[in-house]
This record gives sequence, structure tokens and C-alpha cells, in this order.
Amino acid sequence: MRAMSFAAITAVLTITLPVTASCAEKYKHGKQLQPVIQVNEVSSFLSINENFILPLHLPTKFLGHNPREIILIAIDKLPALKKNQFETTEEYVTRTFEPDNLIAPLSTRKVYAFTDELHSRYIADEGVITSSIGIGSKSDVPNADITLSYSNEVTGSYVAKNAYGAVLDVSKNTGTRFEISFNKVESSKFFGKNLNEKFDNGPYNTNISCFMDIPMTAVEAKQEIDHLAILYITNLKPNLLSSETNLFQPEIRDPVERKNTSYKLQVKISEIYVYSRESGKIIASLNGDQNSVKLKCN
Repeated sequence: MRAMSFAAITAVLTITLPVTASCAEKYKHGKQLQPVIQVNEVSSFLSINENFILPLHLPTKFLGHNPREIILIAIDKLPALKKNQFETTEEYVTRTFEPDNLIAPLSTRKVYAFTDELHSRYIADEGVITSSIGIGSKSDVPNADITLSYSNEVTGSYVAKNAYGAVLDVSKNTGTRFEISFNKVESSKFFGKNLNEKFDNGPYNTNISCFMDIPMTAVEAKQEIDHLAILYITNLKPNLLSSETNLFQPEIRDPVERKNTSYKLQVKISEIYVYSRESGKIIASLNGDQNSVKLKCN
């Protein structure tokens, strides 16, 4: 027993990564597992430079890059970015001066498109579809995180006994989150200049929701509301990845031992759009310019 340019420019995505067998494949008890983009699907839409031009349509059924696959590659490459005990600081700086040489086939110069489904509802009196995205952070860190996919599975069980002699069956649960992590101040044009304040004034661990209202007729809304997704156009940062693991011990009222790990891909967000996964149609821009839809975070 145990104790308790977005543009029609040239083809630039040259990485080829495994593609899942089916777009319908899912994590066990989790969100849809997205296939990695294939070069021929994205060549006319994504460019290595950041001067994006909004196209009228993305490919139909567009899911973007698979964050899980990108992060698994990043995990494998991360040790090469760290200083080892046998090299001097000067040697380390020289070796890591061009990080892309160490993280191939990933690159800080390429564009990565990550997407997530939106849960939306239509408000007929206002003629808008309203949707929200969740953002997590802590009060003492510069970055905020958006979860793109997760898995949650039972990995074992055992019999436990607490200090009072109570015996219970405990299940072991492992949760994994795949996230993009971005600088709060650097991304203020999308989420508002006060995003950092919302986390600093909240509890140590905070999750907030950012809402958007997209003007749309009832006829259009009926066609699109079940297919809306959000698209993040990003570049990887040289520090590439961070991770965080939390352990939760079982209790009498909740006899589950939980181990939750979050992998946070470090990115700079260049553009954000709402689009239809069914048709590929761009519905709205969330880029903070005059004609874009505004995100309201609280």
C-alpha cells in the first residue's frame, strides 16, 4: 500500500512532418488532434516574411499545423539550446548564435499556423455571433498561454491508506496540454493594453476569457456558426519551449492522483483571424486595426 504574408507569395514551408491518418482522430478524452499541414496545401497562403495580406479563403477543412507534433519535435531539440557544463559561456554563445541550425526542421524564420475551434452563439437582436477564447497566466510571469489541444487518460491504479486508516482505490490520471505562449505586452494589439493588469491584479493562477462580437446576418450565421475557428499566425521564438508539471495527491472525496503537464511553445503572434473550417472563408480579422473585430478580455 502507498501513502496518499499571409499572402499569395512563394511557397516557403519546407518542413515535412508526420500527418495523422484522419482529421477525425482524437486524443483519448481530449480535443481533436490536428494533422500537420502539408506543403502543397499551404504554399500559396503562408510566407516567411511577416507582411501578411489577407486572402479571401483558406483551403477547405483547414486545420493548420499540429501543435502536438511541433512540440514533440521541440522537446527533442531543446537540449541543444541549453548550455552544458563542459562549455564556456563564450563557446555557448557562439554555438547558439544561429538557433535555427540547432532546431531544424523547425525554424524561427518560418510561419506556423495554429487553429482552434470556437464555441459560438448568435444574438439575433444585435445581429452578431459572439465567441470567446480562454487565456491562462500567472501574476509574476511575462507570458500568457492558449491551450490548443490536450489529452487526459487513466494510466494506472493502486490501493492507498491514509493516516486515519481509511483504505480506498486510487486511479492515476495523466493530463497533457499543448499550448502556445506569447508575451502579454508584445501582444497587446490583439488582447488590449490592460491584459497584463488583468493577470497582475488577479490570483496567482488566473484564467480569463476574451470575447468577440462578429456582425453577421441570421442567414449567414446559420451556415457558419458550427464551423467557426480561430487562426493564429505565428513565428517561433529562439527559446522555443517551456514546460510545467503539477502533481495533485488523492483525497477521500476525490481518490485520483493527477499529474498535469503543460508544454508551452514560445511564439510571437503576427496575425489572428476567425474563419470557417467548412469553407475556408475568412470571417473576421482580430488584428487591432480600424476594421477589425475587437477582443474584450475580462
